[in-house]
Formats: sequence, C-alpha cells, structure tokens
Amino acid sequence: MLENRRSVECFLTPDLLHLGRLADLREKNRRINVEALESACPEGSVHVVKMKMIHNDCEFRLMIMTNVGDGEQPQDLFLDVDFEDYEKHKSVIHFDENHRPETIIRNNMHFDLKGSLINEELN
Repeated sequence: MLENRRSVECFLTPDLLHLGRLADLREKNRRINVEALESACPEGSVHVVKMKMIHNDCEFRLMIMTNVGDGEQPQDLFLDVDFEDYEKHKSVIHFDENHRPETIIRNNMHFDLKGSLINEELN
C-alpha cells in the first residue's frame, strides 16, 4: 500500500540535534552548529534530507534543508552520519495523491500527522 506513495526522508529537531552532537564527538568532517540550530528552530520543525550519498564507505554525507524560523529562508546544512545512526533517527513522511502530508513512519512504526499510532510494525 505505501510503496506507491510519494515520500521524503527527514529528521525531527531533537534527532537532528542528537546527530549533530554525535558528529562533534566523532569529529566528522561535516558538522552542524548545534547550539545555533537549537535556538533558531521553532518547536516541531521538520528538516528534509535533500541529498544523501555514501561517504568513506562508513557513513552518509547529507544535505539537509532546515527551517530556522522567523520567516527566514530555509538553509542547507551538511552533516556526516553513520549508517546505523541515520536509520535509527530518520523519519519518513508519506504524501497523498494531492501532495499533502498524510502519515509519518518512525522507528518502523506508522503514525498519523497528529502523532497517533496506526500500526506498530510495518514489516
């Protein structure tokens, strides 16, 4: 059912900040300014993965479009993330035939846009 729908991979703000802190701790090549992002992002922001490529055979290099709030234009950030961390922290938003957000998948659980659980296991 979901395979034929349009979707986008993204991060919720707490997940993006966590990945940013991991990148700092692991001294990744591409990092984000966690403190600046934390203070600039409105609560409930969603950050869209615009580009994902394998880097150094052990991680993804991501280009992430982020909402910084206050009417600012979205900004693109680059961040290196281990494969396992990416899968653990990403969310997927599915869109209906009219291109409206419809459902969110996170940690293999299916939610409606209000955060109510639809299905616990999708596999």
